[in-house]
Amino acid sequence: MIARLRDDLHFCVCSGRTVFLDVRADRYFQLPTDQDLAFQRFASGRTAQLGDEAALSAIAMRGLVVDACLGTPVLSPAIVSPPMAEIAPAPSMAKITDRIAALISVHKARFELGRRSLKNVMDLMSRSSAALVAEGADDPTAVDRVAAAFAATGVMIRRQDQCLPLSIAFKRLCLTRRARTTLVIGVKLDPFVAHCWIQRDEYVVNDTLERVRLFKPILAI
Repeated sequence: MIARLRDDLHFCVCSGRTVFLDVRADRYFQLPTDQDLAFQRFASGRTAQLGDEAALSAIAMRGLVVDACLGTPVLSPAIVSPPMAEIAPAPSMAKITDRIAALISVHKARFELGRRSLKNVMDLMSRSSAALVAEGADDPTAVDRVAAAFAATGVMIRRQDQCLPLSIAFKRLCLTRRARTTLVIGVKLDPFVAHCWIQRDEYVVNDTLERVRLFKPILAI
């Protein structure tokens, strides 16, 4: 059987349990233990155990897994460079025009997340990222400038529980400046917490290395 997750569904194995992110429904969820273990064995190519066939059938009945054509990637979690360092922005180096652009980008991100679906926002950003890669365009210095601008506007932007809109705003501004970055959503359990940040390769650019290492990536754009 060759299978893949249905569109807009992502997963990671965190603390021995599978966590799913359904971007279409804007929610996280987990499977019952028997289905979870069967899914992990199937996704990793390990030998099936008694009861796995019934558990996988139940997963398929829920529409989580669909048939895939040969050559299509099989079930696999998000692939992100392990964070190894963080960029230390210099707020004093931020130009006033960059600071204004950062504030506008944050406002737009919050506005759109309040009025459009998460899928719509993520799809648009994903297409823009793919177009940038296809063009071969990249300005590494722009990431430092954007990071400095966001750091400089810290006192003017509410940051508590705002990691998603802030990271979307950061990535969008990088896209307009023709700079490659990766928006990462990660999760941790006991208790469940989701978090979002921006990386450039192995560098964390809008958060701390200590914090992001607490989370297992579940989605990367």
